[in-house]
This record gives sequence, C-alpha cells and structure tokens, in this order.
Amino acid sequence: MSDPEGVEPEEATPPAGPQPVTIQRSVRIVRLLVAGGVLGAVVGAVVTILFPVSPDAAYSLWQVVGFMALVGLAVGLAVGAVVALILQAAVRRRRGAAIAERVEFTSQEQDAQHAQDADAAQAAPQPRDPGERPGSAGDLA
Repeated sequence: MSDPEGVEPEEATPPAGPQPVTIQRSVRIVRLLVAGGVLGAVVGAVVTILFPVSPDAAYSLWQVVGFMALVGLAVGLAVGAVVALILQAAVRRRRGAAIAERVEFTSQEQDAQHAQDADAAQAAPQPRDPGERPGSAGDLA
C-alpha cells in the first residue's frame, strides 16, 4: 500500500544489536505422512501375501495385494497425521528463548566480483566527445 502522496514507506528493518527471540522446533509433517503411507502400504501388502488365496477366488492374489496396499496407505496416512499432531502439540509446549544479533556480511566471492567490476570500469575507455577526431590529444588521457 502507499500513502496519499504516492510515496512508498521504507521497509522496516530490525535494529542492529542483540534482540530476544523465541525458539521452537517444528515437526516435519510431510515426512511423517509419507513415512506412514509407505509403511501402511507395505504392511497391507505383506499381510495379504501371508494369507493363502483359494484357487477359485474371484480376484487374483496380486489384485488383492494392490487393494490392501491402497487400504494400508490410507490407514498409514491417517496414523502419520495423528502422530504429527501429537508431536506438534508436544513441541509447542517446549519453547525456548534466545538472543539473536543481526549481522550483515558479504562473501569473499561477492567482494572479488565487486573488485573485478571496479577494475573493469577503470580500464574501460571513456566516452569520446563527438567532435573529437580519433588520434587526437583526447586519446592520450
């Protein structure tokens, strides 16, 4: 948003120096969901393979394995989500405080690039006056 004069307000940067901050660990929910889903699918497929299938069954063994893998996937996702919620609630209670200090720095690569740019700017030929002829005194400078 802009103010009535159309001038954008400056971005608020935190002041330099130490500042108190709150530290909280986070739960990787996606990883828990993926792990639960994969584990559920594997358990569903393995359990299905362990039980015998009669030869006159309407479905083949691999069709049942695939179906049970999908059911296990859904159950595993649900279990993973519940575990993630429980862990998130436990982590939320364990907050900490610390002191953070804002520091600005540049890497050596950036410093080297700036030095190269400065050297290139100094070595570049200066623009010539349009009325000046080539080979005149202006080229000696």
